[in-house]
Amino acid sequence: MRKTQMDVTNDPAWRVNIDVETKSEVDLRKTSAKVYARHPSTDIILVRYCLESQPDKVGEWLCYRDPIPADLVAYMEDESFTLVAHNAGFEIAILNSPHLRARYRIPATAIQRWDDTAARAARMAIPRSLDGSAKALELPVKKDLEGSRIMMQLCKPRAWTEDDVAVWWTPEDSPDKYEKLSDYCATDVKVGALLSATTRPLPSSELAIWRMTEEINETGLFVDWRFAEAAARVAKIYRNLLDSQMAIVTGGQVQGAGKVTQLKQWCAARGYVVQDAVDDEKIVLDKGAIAALLTRDDLPEDVRTALTIRRDAAKSSVAKYEAILNRVDRETSRVRDTIVYHGASTGRWAGAGIQPQNFPRNTVKDWEATAEDVYKLDAGTMDFEEFEAKHGPVMDVLSKMLRGTITAPEGSELLFPDYAAIEARGVAWLAGADKLTALFASGGKVYEEFAAENLSPPGTKPSQILKDSKERFLGKTVILGAGYGMGSKKFVSTCSAQGADVTEEDGVKAIGAYRSAYPEIPALWKGLENAAINAVMNPGTEFTYQGNPDAPKVTYLAKKGWLLCKLPSGRLLFYKKPRVVQIASPFGPRMALEYSAVNSLTKKWERETTWGGKLTENVVQAVCRDLIALAMLRLRDAGYKLVGTVHDEVVIEVIGTGEQHKVKVLKIICMVPEWARGFPISAEAGSGKRYGK
Repeated sequence: MRKTQMDVTNDPAWRVNIDVETKSEVDLRKTSAKVYARHPSTDIILVRYCLESQPDKVGEWLCYRDPIPADLVAYMEDESFTLVAHNAGFEIAILNSPHLRARYRIPATAIQRWDDTAARAARMAIPRSLDGSAKALELPVKKDLEGSRIMMQLCKPRAWTEDDVAVWWTPEDSPDKYEKLSDYCATDVKVGALLSATTRPLPSSELAIWRMTEEINETGLFVDWRFAEAAARVAKIYRNLLDSQMAIVTGGQVQGAGKVTQLKQWCAARGYVVQDAVDDEKIVLDKGAIAALLTRDDLPEDVRTALTIRRDAAKSSVAKYEAILNRVDRETSRVRDTIVYHGASTGRWAGAGIQPQNFPRNTVKDWEATAEDVYKLDAGTMDFEEFEAKHGPVMDVLSKMLRGTITAPEGSELLFPDYAAIEARGVAWLAGADKLTALFASGGKVYEEFAAENLSPPGTKPSQILKDSKERFLGKTVILGAGYGMGSKKFVSTCSAQGADVTEEDGVKAIGAYRSAYPEIPALWKGLENAAINAVMNPGTEFTYQGNPDAPKVTYLAKKGWLLCKLPSGRLLFYKKPRVVQIASPFGPRMALEYSAVNSLTKKWERETTWGGKLTENVVQAVCRDLIALAMLRLRDAGYKLVGTVHDEVVIEVIGTGEQHKVKVLKIICMVPEWARGFPISAEAGSGKRYGK
């Protein structure tokens, strides 16, 4: 009987798993799927597909030889069928590419028809890659290294003629390669079907968020790519100049501004080093270390100059502007595919492509006027010395102009509402720290209140804590940073990274005061850790932590090889293969939770241990993600055009001016769902022709 459902189904008889193999003159690693799919040189090599209820009957479309198969057309035209792919955004882009649809008569398919096994894997905190997720789930899959190698050969030109004409591998001269590629593709389809059967379906709420993510990626950010071209050229020339200056200043011992190891050795030989805050034997020369060294009065001029050169060269200007140019669709001035659904295990988005999450928050005061001088630098009508006298170091200025490169089309502006200190508020709310929660909710001066009460002489009033004072800086840093169990050493290094001179005594005092002022927060760390460990030691039994009768609940349950954490929203966090182990700690042996995860630094699937502070971070970040995701859905449903999200901020294109929409948007974004009752939410919004703070 024909199904009438128009939405994603989890019935394998009505799910079609699809894998597309393509070729193009465009390097997919350097651009977006949307630009790649729409490039005239991009073509489909072949498609393999199957009904997930029949994974051993894999259909084959060799588009270089045959028309699109009738059964595949029927699946794509019949809205009862769900179309499935791993990292489905790529298949959606290819199969909906205008020139490919016209060439092969491919039926159009809406995003509502699609499901993504990579999104499912990411939600379950396992690797996004097909091979990685299959390995994490211990599926009976053997990696086809030969097929992977052939795929990489056939997807790009074999060679180029002297006239820059691409020469391709063809089925006629390489039939074995095409046959092996088809087998490789068929295997991927079978693995995809197996993943569908093994992974948990996205709940309707998460499916809506995944779709919204794909819609945002399809819309893309409107960018000033002509400015990016000029900025990239200027930055490249200036970087070459800095390389030469570094070699001259160091007598050739440091051969370029990017030779960090050489620079560390050169500085160490002169007696100027910064030890790592945790490992005293490790020398660091990051942003914070350079800032600390530059504050020293005894620093020789050549060392100061070398460090300044390194600081300026470390700006991300060149790479970011080049990334914009590689990924922009110049016909529409849009950069697409900038965010990744469930990029972190907590559900937060990750950045992709141009990585706007990494753009510096500091911006130049007059973007347009500064841009005019950048154009002059590019044209050679202004020299670097004149520019720096007027604006400051070239690389620093270009770095501060990155945000403004994201702009709005004619007749529109950008509006970018941003939650205020949402994680610090989330910690207080989750812990049931009523005093801190109430202070946030009242709009009080939280940092000044804490500094006056805990870091200043008795009798000091909050009004006496000045904005640029050390006391306020310490109060702000500890309120924003200590909610996840930060110790005094880490606190000092965090302050140092911001260029602040903070002593170990300051760190001990600030951290101790925070934990004493809000004892519910250390209790939260311990409570979540105990609940998680008890759940693992007692599979099938739920363990809940709740700071007080009015605080939200967090529940852990170990089941079928997973530790599940139920958030206040009802959403689950996943921890694979949990077990309780004994580890060494500064306070002696202790029990700890261990599980398998993608290491955030190595990006490898590894065993990790965790503790209450980290579990608190997981839960709070997940809660904050749920709040912003729901707000974004409300904004979209209210008719607003979402073009991106950066951390706790939404980027919206509005017709007219941002000011016209600010009150309505802030009202929408600050709505608190019933499950988050009492959360002291607050937001601010910037607006303008260009993206800024």
